[in-house]
Amino acid sequence: MGYNIRPEQIALAAQECGRFGIEEATIVAALGLAIDPTPIYARQAIERLSTQLLDLVTAREDARNAGKVGPVRKEKHIADACTGFLVAAMIEVCATASVAPPPALAAIVRVHFGTDNYAAAQMRADHGAYQRAMIFKIAYPEASQSKIARFARVARTLVSEWNKDGALDRAAASHAKRLERETGLEARIAAYLIVKSQD
Repeated sequence: MGYNIRPEQIALAAQECGRFGIEEATIVAALGLAIDPTPIYARQAIERLSTQLLDLVTAREDARNAGKVGPVRKEKHIADACTGFLVAAMIEVCATASVAPPPALAAIVRVHFGTDNYAAAQMRADHGAYQRAMIFKIAYPEASQSKIARFARVARTLVSEWNKDGALDRAAASHAKRLERETGLEARIAAYLIVKSQD
């Protein structure tokens, strides 16, 4: 069937996964090397292995996200290399057998490669900058976009994008009410004090 999978790789993956209760027969079947690797059988086997593997990969990534150092060695989670090999091999089997990857395999790809974390730091930074822009707008309602951008530490073009159709103005007005509730001060004074403390 044209697989680029070597028996030694299967053996090593089976040994690694065996530590976590995944049987060698499950791996062999999922990789299309069973006695009857028909497309339907291959997909069922991949679905079974993917479901078991997903639990292991999710546990490993949860440990990482919790800030545990070296979760693979210290917490005895499945290795990245083994996961990567199995994911790539199962996708190859699906492609060769012309069957759609099961949802569990797609979920493993998402978790293994950290898809949900893509640009997370940038989005957090953008959120913080947007907050700063709102605060400055409340403190200085007539401020130019350049001054808002300088305080928010972003490009002026981004502020212009934020304020398309007055969106930033409306957000600032809404945030002003929240500031008054939280501080007990007039919103403009509260925002001014925040700006001065961060200047």
